[in-house]
Amino acid sequence: MCALLIGSASACYSGIDDQAVADGGDDDDDGLGDVATHCDPDAPDAAFRQGRRLSRLEYDYVIVDLFDLPPSDRFPGTFGKSKTGYSTEPAINAVGEVTVEDVMIAAEEIALALPDKLPELLPCAGTAADNACAEEYLATIGRRAFRRTLTDAEHEVLLTVYEDERADEATFAEAVAVMTARLLQMPAFLYILEAPADDGEARELSSLEVASRLSFYLWNSVPDDALLDRAEAGELDGSDAIYAEAQRMFDDARSRRGFSRFFREWTQVVELEVTSKDTRVFPELDETLANAINDSFERYVTQSVRAGATLAELLTEPTTVVNPALVEFFGVDPVDDWTTIDLPADRYAGLATQPAVMAGLAHATETSYVYRGRFIRQRLLCEPVLPPPGNAMTAFNALEKPEDPTARDLSELVRARGDCQGCHDLIDPAGLSLEHFDALGRWRDTYATGKSIETADAVRLGDDTLSFAGPAELMAQIAALPQATDCFARQVFRYEAARMETDDDACALAELAAALDESDGRLDEAFLALTRTDAFRFRRGD
Repeated sequence: MCALLIGSASACYSGIDDQAVADGGDDDDDGLGDVATHCDPDAPDAAFRQGRRLSRLEYDYVIVDLFDLPPSDRFPGTFGKSKTGYSTEPAINAVGEVTVEDVMIAAEEIALALPDKLPELLPCAGTAADNACAEEYLATIGRRAFRRTLTDAEHEVLLTVYEDERADEATFAEAVAVMTARLLQMPAFLYILEAPADDGEARELSSLEVASRLSFYLWNSVPDDALLDRAEAGELDGSDAIYAEAQRMFDDARSRRGFSRFFREWTQVVELEVTSKDTRVFPELDETLANAINDSFERYVTQSVRAGATLAELLTEPTTVVNPALVEFFGVDPVDDWTTIDLPADRYAGLATQPAVMAGLAHATETSYVYRGRFIRQRLLCEPVLPPPGNAMTAFNALEKPEDPTARDLSELVRARGDCQGCHDLIDPAGLSLEHFDALGRWRDTYATGKSIETADAVRLGDDTLSFAGPAELMAQIAALPQATDCFARQVFRYEAARMETDDDACALAELAAALDESDGRLDEAFLALTRTDAFRFRRGD
């Protein structure tokens, strides 16, 4: 529980992301200080961008969009720790000796299911199943899979696979399936790649590269034909054209994928499962309730963005979305279907008090004021804290505790130690403000022991001290801080760029923060404004 073996609060902050420390990173790429003001308005604020493999979630959506087939469970997920907290980072999506086999098996599983879908995907498969039909397949499915027209060499390789299978007496559908398995293992499909720029120089992206950035940012998938057509026609030149296309894509139902993924990974929410909690403590938790809590979160954030909600409203409005399975959970009037409801304003405060967030920031049986306090510091305010030292639990277990200690009892014991006080004075008060929400994310008036829950406290933030009686008061004060706006802009940037920001990204961050301010903090404008930035339209040499 001791965050550092130190006594000063200022030393608790690492200057770099806590996961970067765990990975042995340095502080050259922290992006945690004030946004630099050295950007040159006359030169493109080009951003460094590393090619990366499709993430597991992106792969799943791509397979659905290309073939209308369920994805394979064998495609590899992420490995290692993310510095940004987002699953788009290149380093955690690498392909190694083990994962390359999973990529192959996943491609083969998709190929095996493909023949039954061919008549829908390829009308000529039912009337003229020949080489010309196979080439039509490459011109449509291949173009979307590679996010561009295939090169002559790629076309020849894939068509040769098809022809060899046909020569070996495979049916047309079988030959196309084998060709597809090969396509799904090619780098042009598996990796989001852009042509390099000269070292240290800025290069404007091609229209097709912009189309790919847009589609994976907003849809977590490949471009549709309309986007590719516009790119090939040169209609994505300039920030206004890109912004207009982003608006079209934003209005498409597929953009829910991007919202859901961003908000889940920003808040570090994982899918709640029955096995996530101890059902002896929470016997009411079954698949129906778990699914309802998960779906409620996605509906809540999607609705917030679609309705033009502001960041302040997201952080403070006492609302949620419920279905019949959540009526008893919240203790509200019955509903027939998914319905947005108001909750007691003295208890609930927007995003942080959604059940999926509170359940995710808790243990199997008990809450965690440390998880919750770190969440507010790190994810809402972009103030990373160093991870606890190796002897933290040993030190905590050695503390002499009262019978049935409350969370505040434990926090006070930890903060009484000089080597723990610095960090926990910064982390614990905010986390304790949320103690009325149990480990399932449900409001409770007292602990199971009957002891009262104390949430009134104060926490230091920069030069200010915030005093509050509970989460509603705390979140209202946080929502009013310019730091919260700046942090949200940083989070959107980190998500799309798949890396931490640096001083070289100063203009992009300033533009995003300004777009939020000018729109009174509208969430939708933050997502769209990123597509106007030079960081989105240009890239620097590696």
